[in-house]
Parts: sequence; C-alpha cells; structure tokens
Amino acid sequence: MKFTAEIRVVAPGATLTATQDGLRVCNATELLLLATAATDYNLADSLTPLTYERALACHETLAHTSEFADLLAEHEVAHPRLAMASDNACSGG
Repeated sequence: MKFTAEIRVVAPGATLTATQDGLRVCNATELLLLATAATDYNLADSLTPLTYERALACHETLAHTSEFADLLAEHEVAHPRLAMASDNACSGG
C-alpha cells in the first residue's frame, strides 16, 4: 500500500522556517496543524490498488479546510461527548 500525507501549518503572524530537523515556528501566539493522508488501498479489491493522484487529493482536502473556529464548532457538533469530556478534564470536573 502506498500513501501520501500533507500538513498545512496555520500560524497567523508567526515566522515559519523549514530546517533539516523539521519546522521552526517563531513568534506564534497560536498554531494549528492540519493533516491529511491518502492511500491507494482499494476496499472493493485489496489486490488491485487505486490509481489516482494522492498528492492532489491531499492538497485539495487541505485547500477546502475551514478556519479553526469553524473546525472546532463542527467537531463539537459531531462529537458532543468528547467536547464535554475535554471541558471537564480542563476544569477538574
């Protein structure tokens, strides 16, 4: 199975620098990492890989990603028990 992954870094006002060791983020007050991946795995026939541009699929997925506030709101609607558990964990409850 082959895969492709892509990460989009959102850090308003920050300076981002790619280094040999990774990514350097300076002067960030907030940081959001959005990740996606695509594989050639074929559920209908696991012996026949899918043929499509995995990198393009990843890029298009990230290009259509909402801002953090929208993502959080969608997440809380989809997973209310997780949102509540997170709130309780942070408040000590």
